[in-house]
Amino acid sequence: MNKSLGFVFCALLSGPLAAEVYKWVDENGGTHYGEHPPANASAIYVDVRPNLAEGLKKQDSAGKIEQPVPAPPVAVAPAPVHGLPFDIFIQIQRGMSEAEVLLRAGTPDQEATEGTQEHTVAIASTAKSTTPQTGQTVRNTIVQSNTSNLVLKTYYYLPTIADPFITIITFRGGWVNDIQRIRKL
Repeated sequence: MNKSLGFVFCALLSGPLAAEVYKWVDENGGTHYGEHPPANASAIYVDVRPNLAEGLKKQDSAGKIEQPVPAPPVAVAPAPVHGLPFDIFIQIQRGMSEAEVLLRAGTPDQEATEGTQEHTVAIASTAKSTTPQTGQTVRNTIVQSNTSNLVLKTYYYLPTIADPFITIITFRGGWVNDIQRIRKL
């Protein structure tokens, strides 16, 4: 029985076929495949087209094809909390880059990106020049204004039994802007 079943599957999956193929189980428990299922049996339509995600469809005796029921979502286990030990916390300072914090402290237990904040910098430059016609010295001051949007991001290192502090590191534009350490347990 298993050899013939394997042969049928190989024949079905060898290439696209124009005929519809059905699978059904008879009264004795035997599995059958064919183009025309018996009217009294509950048959499953087997899609033999390659790379089709739908797979099997169930067909009742009236000839109606039911859509397959989607699988329930799989729950993902939360990542373990590793916290931030004090000896690493004291190495983090304002002005450090986000990459350096990640290298020292590791990935945070939680991360939040709060959006962007507009940041404006004004740069003034003064130049002296002498006019050739009159010989007078003239001072020219040029003020340039640069505006950019800085991303605000916060890393949270949650408390553990060994280290009962929550550490909150806020970045502005990729640089440490604020560091807080609060006892929680």
